[in-house]
Amino acid sequence: SKSWRKIKNMVHWSPFVMSFKKRYPWIQLAGHAGSFKAGANGKILKKYCECEQRCLGQLMDDVLCPYVPAYHGEVEKDGERYNQMDDLLAEFDLPSVMDCKMGNEDGTVNRDFKKTKTEEQVVVAFQEFTKGNRVVLKKYLDRLKQIKDTVEVSPFFRTHEVIGSSLLFVHDRREQAKVWMIDFGKTMPLPEGQVLTHRTAWVEGNREDGYLWGLDHLIAIMENMLQQQN
Repeated sequence: SKSWRKIKNMVHWSPFVMSFKKRYPWIQLAGHAGSFKAGANGKILKKYCECEQRCLGQLMDDVLCPYVPAYHGEVEKDGERYNQMDDLLAEFDLPSVMDCKMGNEDGTVNRDFKKTKTEEQVVVAFQEFTKGNRVVLKKYLDRLKQIKDTVEVSPFFRTHEVIGSSLLFVHDRREQAKVWMIDFGKTMPLPEGQVLTHRTAWVEGNREDGYLWGLDHLIAIMENMLQQQN
């Protein structure tokens, strides 16, 4: 059975800009409908993108490897080229899935603040998504802290501008819960010798993407949610 066809619900938000959207296979979150196919043995096929192939290949040798989809190389199917990766939902039973865009969407700063999610909206989104389940929230928080600690020492992360990437949250009725970093089709290497903090404010030309700034805020929001449940 295709585990990703069983997804119950999904919301889509960002600490920067995003409206709520219901979508179904996680494999359609990153790109466009029709860009994905089911692969064999718990794999999925995502339409070939040279940039994403390069990023995933490098990430397999980076400390971030446990937090991204395992990459299994390029394959051809029905005359089309695909990047093959793990189906992140395979281990879950009727998963609930949320996709959270991180950092800048397209390398620019969105100035339409009406669309920007407030902290209250983020809290509501997570409350609805987890149904206030403390076990699930705690597992998400622990995983986000692990991702943050790893991102801060990752050579890949330090030397790339991360654009249009997402965090994928998945939990199920057995209270399994995990988060992964997905969508690297727009992530670009920096010129030799340049590094980013991913926390510094964006100004024209500095290429700062705000990824860690968003992650810090997300962790703080989740910690507050758990404290308020006490």
